[in-house]
Amino acid sequence: MNRHFFLIALACLAAGFTPLQAAEKKPNVLFILCDDIRWNAMSCAGHPNLKTPNIDRIANEGVRFANMFCTTSLCSPSRASILTGLYAHTHGVVNNFTELPTTLPHWPQRLREDGYTTAYMGKWHMGEDNDSPRPGFDFFATHKGQGKYFDTEWNINGAGTKLIKGYYTTIVTDMALDWLARDHGGKPWALCVGHKAPHSFYTPEDKYAHVFDAVRVPYPDSAFHLYDKPSWIRDRLYTCPGSLIRLMLSSGSVFSL
Repeated sequence: MNRHFFLIALACLAAGFTPLQAAEKKPNVLFILCDDIRWNAMSCAGHPNLKTPNIDRIANEGVRFANMFCTTSLCSPSRASILTGLYAHTHGVVNNFTELPTTLPHWPQRLREDGYTTAYMGKWHMGEDNDSPRPGFDFFATHKGQGKYFDTEWNINGAGTKLIKGYYTTIVTDMALDWLARDHGGKPWALCVGHKAPHSFYTPEDKYAHVFDAVRVPYPDSAFHLYDKPSWIRDRLYTCPGSLIRLMLSSGSVFSL
């Protein structure tokens, strides 16, 4: 008998169940994606102004990867990589307007094939004008493009556009909790929740509107020193993510480009 398997078998017997029973018990999977949150924007990462107790609890009771990198730091390509495990040059989603190819398998789809019930709710954003259900999910709720912080129009399971009033973060969280409370027929489940926050342009709930009024958030010195950068980086200054920079330029501030 393989020594490692023997040790595992002893551990299982000591716990009161057999290796076969252990193999049959499948864990539930909850995946939560925050949008555009930088690496240190958590109190568990040492940020002096941000308080993120719920994220901190996950970090403290689980694992926090403090030295990891995003190879394609753009919305749609990174989402496609998270789902498929592939780099952008392989999955083909190289911008924010490309659909994830339906021929590519992703991990929720594989779990579904293995007996899981699967759901996705929130920002999908692979296919700017498409809010239809994607393959591999038993429940699918999303919207076109970025969605809105308030009163987003949702397409739930392909039923068509439905305006749901309220703050985005609250709506998608409630939607997830409602789905989790359902009877899944004894099946294990895999739930993906795609939040919009904290993607710009930033619109907080009223109760958080003035939390950071006294906090100064300066741009780093290198923010506008792009003369020695590749053209694709310099060109980003004039795209949607560069809108805030353009507003600063139009306000009379002078920067050296």
